Amino acid sequence: MNILASLIFFFTLPLLIAKECIPTNQTPITGYKAGVLLLHGLNLKPEKMGFLADWFKDRKIYPIIGHLHGHRGTYESFKKVSSKQWVDDVFQDACRLKYSLPPQTPLYALGYSLGALSFLNFLKAHKKQFLFKKMIFLAPAIKIPWYAKIPELMAFIAPSFSLPSFNLEQYRLYNSTPLQAYTAMGDARKSIDQNWQSFKSIPALIVMDPKDKLVNYQEIKRLLKRYPELPWTLHPVETNPVGTKDHIHHLIIDQNTLGFNAWKQLQELMHVFLAPYPANKSH
Repeated sequence: MNILASLIFFFTLPLLIAKECIPTNQTPITGYKAGVLLLHGLNLKPEKMGFLADWFKDRKIYPIIGHLHGHRGTYESFKKVSSKQWVDDVFQDACRLKYSLPPQTPLYALGYSLGALSFLNFLKAHKKQFLFKKMIFLAPAIKIPWYAKIPELMAFIAPSFSLPSFNLEQYRLYNSTPLQAYTAMGDARKSIDQNWQSFKSIPALIVMDPKDKLVNYQEIKRLLKRYPELPWTLHPVETNPVGTKDHIHHLIIDQNTLGFNAWKQLQELMHVFLAPYPANKSH
């Protein structure tokens, strides 16, 4: 059944008819230059994106932290996630961001790991109705090493099983991750893998530690060489986490996980990438 679901998603996602956002009656928030949608990684507490959200807010960019399916509610929902659900989640959060701000306010996206992958799948189906101008991807799970695909293979044999999480306890949402979640990530990668040219209209800043064990830095580097029309740049950072003996090179979402120097470097990269900032949208 999992194999069938994967095949259906892979072949039908490009044919999905784009949904329409339903306008809200809320008064748009003014005083911000732009808006940004922040999307978390797999089995990461969504609120841990708050450090980055505060960085944007301090620069008058209104942040909304998205919540991907399986990261709200119960663990049982995590065991049933699909790439399509994640696309729908991003769509709903993008609509929420769009109608939180005045019309024509430019939008940005920041996706970490799974968040970057899910945003690209969303963009493929819905980009025409949103003003996303730039994207920032931190350790995007678009290219992974061979051994990181093993859980996807395991899911064919034991789809209801889970694997223990080795992420830092204060950052992980659950102590284990369902194999179905890895299957959903595999579906998402397959969906975008032959559609890179469809993203050539939106610049992206990619930042990651080359020593990342869960995302393949060299493969992303080769991807950008293979598609020079993509206005994407890849920047390495050398992480040195604060206050922990466990150095997880994949976890790069705040000063503690990056270390002081890498966090400073990330801030500078984001500042330069987003400049020139649009004029204030206050009325």
